[in-house]
Order: sequence, then C-alpha cells, then structure tokens
Amino acid sequence: MHRSKLSGSVKAPPSKSYTHRALVLASMAAGESEVMNPLYCRDTEATLQCCMKLGARVTAAEDITVLGGRLRAPCSMLDAKSSGTTARLITAVASHAAGGFTLVTGSRSLRKRPMGPLLLAIRDLGGRAWSIGEEGKLPVVVEGCGLAGGEAEVDSRLSSQFLSALLATSLWARREVRLKPVGLVSKPYVEMTVHVVRWFGGCIEERSWGYVVPPEQLLKPAGFRVPGDFSLAALLAAAAALTESRVEVKGLSLAHPQGDSAFIQCFRELGVDIECREESIVVQGFSPRAARLNLRDTPDLLPALAVLAAKAPGRTVLEGVKHTRVKESDRVVALASELSKLGAEAHAEEDRLVIEGGELRGGSTLSSWGDHRIAMALVALALSLDEPTLIRGVECIADSYPSFLKDVMRLGGRIEVVR
Repeated sequence: MHRSKLSGSVKAPPSKSYTHRALVLASMAAGESEVMNPLYCRDTEATLQCCMKLGARVTAAEDITVLGGRLRAPCSMLDAKSSGTTARLITAVASHAAGGFTLVTGSRSLRKRPMGPLLLAIRDLGGRAWSIGEEGKLPVVVEGCGLAGGEAEVDSRLSSQFLSALLATSLWARREVRLKPVGLVSKPYVEMTVHVVRWFGGCIEERSWGYVVPPEQLLKPAGFRVPGDFSLAALLAAAAALTESRVEVKGLSLAHPQGDSAFIQCFRELGVDIECREESIVVQGFSPRAARLNLRDTPDLLPALAVLAAKAPGRTVLEGVKHTRVKESDRVVALASELSKLGAEAHAEEDRLVIEGGELRGGSTLSSWGDHRIAMALVALALSLDEPTLIRGVECIADSYPSFLKDVMRLGGRIEVVR
C-alpha cells in the first residue's frame, strides 16, 4: 500500500466492548433479550460461542436473540481465542455455571496475558478458580459453586477487565459484594460495564473507594442496541488525517458512554481538524504538531495516536501506557519498533512512548505483531507514504474490524492484499 487520497463517508463498526458486555449480561438475564447492531468479529464471536456453551440459547442473524437466565458447566472447554475481554468475563461468570467445572483457554498470545488478579478476587469472594499451567495465566479451571460474597481488593493496574468481570459475576453472589480497585486504569470501560448492567435491571452502587453490588439479583431481559465504536473510528479518522483527506465517519453517538470518544480532543491536540456533528465526525485536515497526552483511561487509542505523532515534527510523549504492554502485543515496544523502521525516532519506556516525528520513508516491511490495532494503525500510516509498504500479519485485523481494509479501499485507499 502507498500514498492515497481518501474521500467520502464510512460507517463506524459497532462497539466491540459493548457487544461483549451485552452478550454476557443477556446470557445472565432471565428471559429473551435482543442484542441489536452487534459487532461480528473473531473476538465477539468467541464471547458468543462461550455464552452458548454455558447454556444461553442463541439465534444469531443481523441481530442476536439470547435466551438466558441460567448457566451450566459445559461439556467441552471454552476457547476465548485471542480476546482478553472474553477470557476475563467468561472466567468470572463461570463461577455460577452449575453442575461441575469449566475450563477456559485461549490462543497462544492470550495464554501469556495476566489472569491472576481476577482469580485471586474470585477466591476472596468464596469462589474457586485456579490456573492449571503457569500461575496466573490461562488455561484456568472454574468450579460452578457460585460466589459467597464479601469484600475483595482488585489489582487493576494492568487491566480494568478484572473489575468489569467481577462486577458482572457479583450480581449473583449470595451476599453483598464490595469491590475495592487498586490502581484502576481504563475506568471508562468499567463505566460501560455498569451502564450495561443497569440496562438489564441490575444494581451497582459506586462509592469513593469502589463498588457495592447487592446480592442475588434477578436481571431482566432487555433490548440493547450497540453503538458505533469510537476506538475503531479513531483508526478510520487517523487514515483520513494522515492522507490529508476529507472523510466523514458516521454512526457515532454518546447515548451510551464511551471513554474513547476522547480521541477527538487528542487528535485535535496533534493538529487534526475534526468537526463533530450529531452522530458523526468529519476529518477535514491535518497540520501535524507534537503534543503530550496521557492515555491511562484510553489505552486503545495508543496505536492511532502514535502514527499521527510519527508525522508531527517535534517530540510527542504518550504517557500512562504501561498497561498497553500486556495487550495482544507489547504495544509500546511494537510501535517503537515499527515507527523506527519508517524513520521516526521512537523510544519505548516503562510507562511512555516518546516519538520524534517528521518526514517518514516508505518501502519498508512492517509487522503487525499479531495485534489488530497495531495492524490497522500501520495501514493508516502506510497510506500516507510515497513508496509502497508491506505489512505482514494483517489477518489479525479480523479480531475486531473484519471489514477495515474493504472500508478503507472504498474510500480510495490503495491497498493490495498479498496472499
């Protein structure tokens, strides 16, 4: 792929995070629920398959109908594929899968990601869950004995998904649950979880120190329409900005809270001209400039911001990113490595990515590191370069946004898929 000029409009894909949460809560709700406008991708399909194996009766078409209310231990293992969200949510709610034990595993990359804080908290609340390989990692076994309740500290320095998973499973605990997060990152994703729980009739009370979940809650079936995904829209917007194109990204609404809507302000600080409309954003230009941005609450924006920063003369500092080092890849190291191949001076630090941007060169061979967001960000950047650039491993894009390359090509992107 090489220098392109994009134009036109594209619809943002549905939110991956909301699709995961809605499927799990619909599986817990007693009755028939409908998840409308879901995102179909490898990650969300992993959650859907796990919910079905746990006893939810599912009809999947354009929308997904879920008959839930009771979980049972499956006859076969649950495969979370490469989805951290799936692994954490499913492991937690499997505590209530009656009739035996649930084995949860995943891809090779997922089996390297942390599960320890979640397993410890489940045990603190009276459940039984443990690793059967490397301690604190997948695969894990969960006994369907339920949660007694009580109080647990939740180490949330590496992921908010531990806390989100515990909030969901605590709805069915026999006694009140009090969850005290330690070093919470990505709090907007926890707010998304609380929002979906309340949509299905659940009660979670927020305190200055954490969360209180009343016991033995009966969730109500509901219809939930998944909104557009701001974090994936950011990658489309990055492609438009980097190619100095005018593109409208539609289907974005804040009717349901999404912390990644912060990408709009972050892009503006890096010099992107964005107009906000009622349910869309329009990228109208890019005058690159360096900035200092903290991504503690919005880690999924790192790849999109990093490729913009690579074009900005001066020193951009993206900080608060330590927890991005245990995603599908070590995103700080991956981005520093790939941007350096293109001529940027990029340095990975423990909690920062420092980029000296400016003129870049194409003609290189880049790696996705098996990470869907890295792959899409590199595609966006390669579209702005004069020489053709080869990116290996783009098949991982299907983990979150299977139609990304087609959508970009429809806008005018010059992309050749090499088999």
